[in-house]
Amino acid sequence: MKIESWSLGPFETNAYLMTSDDGKSCAVVDAPRDAAKTLLPEIKKRGLNLTHILITHGHWDHMCDAHAFATAGAQVLAHQDDQQLIENIEAYRNRYQAMMPFLTEKDFHSCKVSQWLHQNDTFTALGKKFEVRHVPGH
Repeated sequence: MKIESWSLGPFETNAYLMTSDDGKSCAVVDAPRDAAKTLLPEIKKRGLNLTHILITHGHWDHMCDAHAFATAGAQVLAHQDDQQLIENIEAYRNRYQAMMPFLTEKDFHSCKVSQWLHQNDTFTALGKKFEVRHVPGH
């Protein structure tokens, strides 16, 4: 598996593009601001099939563009403990904007999760089996 990273958005949050061994499919880990406009064209250019997006946690800077990857056909995976943040990030907008006034409405998009994950769950992506290790916090 090939793993590439991009530092995106105002906090240079990492987004990762994981490509399968056969070079045909890919998954994305985290979706900061500008991840969709950066990675979706790259995925298309390479002729990859986008299968999953994994949100490591529900902070806005890790999931801002997750909805765009879901719209592009990716299954969205995230830990159950972050359900409120991921499904209702708009409710937290005022709090985030009070601390960071440069944020706009376009930075807050909830995302429907396809599969909620828990400690020790497993899932298959890109022909590999992954085990969930819940490590809350930064």
